[in-house]
Amino acid sequence: MKRLAASFVLIATVSALLLPSSAARLVRAEMAPVVQRFRITDAQGDQSAPRVDGRWVVYEDARRSRTVATDTATQTPTPTATATPEPKATATPTPTATATPTPTATSTALPTSEATGAGLTALKVALQVTDQADIRARNLHTDQDRRLTDRSNARHPDVSGDLAAWAELGDDGNWGIVIYDLEGRSVLRRIDREGNQDFPVISGRRVVWQDNRRGDWDIRAYDIDERREFWVSDSSERETRPAIDGDLVAFERDDQIWYRDLASNRLLRIEGVDGYEPAVSGDRIAFRGGSRDDERNAGIYVFDRRDGSLVQVSSTLDSRRGTPRIRGDLVVWWDRRHGDRDVYAYDLATRTEFQVNSDDDDQDQPDLAPGSPALVVWTDRRGGSSDIRGARVALAAVEAEPAPAPVSLPVDPSPAAPRDARYFSPTGFRIDNDAIWEYFQVRGGVKNFGYPISRIFQFLGFTTQFFQRHVVQIGPAGPRLVNLLDPELIPYTTINTSTFPPYDPNLAGQAPPVGSSGYDRAIVEFVRQNAPDQYAGQQVRFFETFASQVDLATAFPTGVGNPELLPGINLELAGAVTSYPFADPNNPNFIYQRFQRVILHYDASCGCTQPILLADYFKAILMGENLPPDLAEQASTSRFFAQYNNAASGGVNRPDLLPGTELLFAFQPQ
Repeated sequence: MKRLAASFVLIATVSALLLPSSAARLVRAEMAPVVQRFRITDAQGDQSAPRVDGRWVVYEDARRSRTVATDTATQTPTPTATATPEPKATATPTPTATATPTPTATSTALPTSEATGAGLTALKVALQVTDQADIRARNLHTDQDRRLTDRSNARHPDVSGDLAAWAELGDDGNWGIVIYDLEGRSVLRRIDREGNQDFPVISGRRVVWQDNRRGDWDIRAYDIDERREFWVSDSSERETRPAIDGDLVAFERDDQIWYRDLASNRLLRIEGVDGYEPAVSGDRIAFRGGSRDDERNAGIYVFDRRDGSLVQVSSTLDSRRGTPRIRGDLVVWWDRRHGDRDVYAYDLATRTEFQVNSDDDDQDQPDLAPGSPALVVWTDRRGGSSDIRGARVALAAVEAEPAPAPVSLPVDPSPAAPRDARYFSPTGFRIDNDAIWEYFQVRGGVKNFGYPISRIFQFLGFTTQFFQRHVVQIGPAGPRLVNLLDPELIPYTTINTSTFPPYDPNLAGQAPPVGSSGYDRAIVEFVRQNAPDQYAGQQVRFFETFASQVDLATAFPTGVGNPELLPGINLELAGAVTSYPFADPNNPNFIYQRFQRVILHYDASCGCTQPILLADYFKAILMGENLPPDLAEQASTSRFFAQYNNAASGGVNRPDLLPGTELLFAFQPQ
């Protein structure tokens, strides 16, 4: 294989006066990013659409592809904007027969019923997709390259760790998803349902894609460890081009970027600018502005969900640009401000825009992997064909503020927690207390509690452990749940722009008195009468969710138990209903109902009902970190606010306000 000698280039930074923010700054030349460019592939045919993570680069390879001519009478009609799942001008920038579909009638249309017409057979549909490719992978550590697909019928690869995913055309003319183990050299899973599954993205052990099995494009996911599929969003609107990192999924809907936190199931949208082609890293979402089918006068933006900030990182709106990618503090995209497509980048830490390459012809479809230096890859279209090239980018050092005097912090004396059934790697905590562990198991486990988010510690005089949805204490009679919705703990009804129903004293006053004759049955009937399964034309399933929290086998794992006790166990977990159903005034898809210990949340976009992660919010209040702005403002006067501090005595900033509390290392993963 031919090689080009690596070259070191010191990239001049763009003047701060060109950047859209007055806070942008020009980095001194000696602090400018250093870019070392190199070639990754140099084979016959076209290689394009690279994705990189760690040691792996996966890409489309067209050296074995062939174009099949079809009878003009049976060719697919030119797709409309609703039949094509991606913006036409951003999928492949040049009208050549490359591995990625180009904007022509026969190559960009997915074989949907809308695009093909009822008269075409599945075979004819498959023949009309002329731009298909193999998927190949290059190991950057060993410089070995290998083909992953059996046939040249794939596209849109992605990679995370040692796992890859791509879309593959089946014999029925529909696209499905393949998940592949790069280390084990084997297919882990094929997802081939009705309609099309396309544009897969992968993060860790989850794969997300756009799916039109129900007619419209929706967003669906697969959890490899749990071996289950689930809807991320299935609204009536067209939803396309997903991106994922960890628990955060972003996608296009209605010319805007929407995002869902898979841990909390909260669905929100980015306000203020139309958005397309999202990419996700941590709590940040990068995306392109402009319009769906035209990148002219489009900006590249980065949204940070932690504080709601929105920053334009491209220094100009002139000309065209698109397909941004983000990892850590670095954003890359293709940009035509100088005529051809070049790869540009922006360093969020130094607020500096710079050009990664300035070669002839087009360089586009960039991706990047974090590191020191970071690794940027792209499709390079010089010389009439396309190859994969890359660059190692050493970012400018940020001038450090004078270091404060060192603070002597206590050292955690606890040994590492055993990695056994009680340890939960998604959060890094273990259920050490035997009584809490048994209670957790017989009350529904992760389904009802979420994962543990603290160690065992003393809180207000009781042995306590926080979970995502509940706080468990050891009381005189054993484990019990804290009423997090009590006025002193979480009295707030507006959190993260969502509006929850307040406590309704009139409704609560109609509940049968505790200890009254027949109370056990009467209180469950009270919940049944006031927690509907249908509301405002939606299948909210509030009583069904209440009544199905724990089944007989879970509550009585020995097989000996009285099913008549289950209603009381479910009441123990949720408490009685304390509000009527309530539609969120800021989001018509959300309907809530308040109970004594939970707030049930119905989301019409996925048709799902589950409790809000109340204990997660309460932990954030105690730590004074990761709080939505509205909650931070409301909780700032609470005695619990920002109490956690491992440098303070007992780990508590104001111990006089929290008697009987020992927070030292309580929220430090084990």
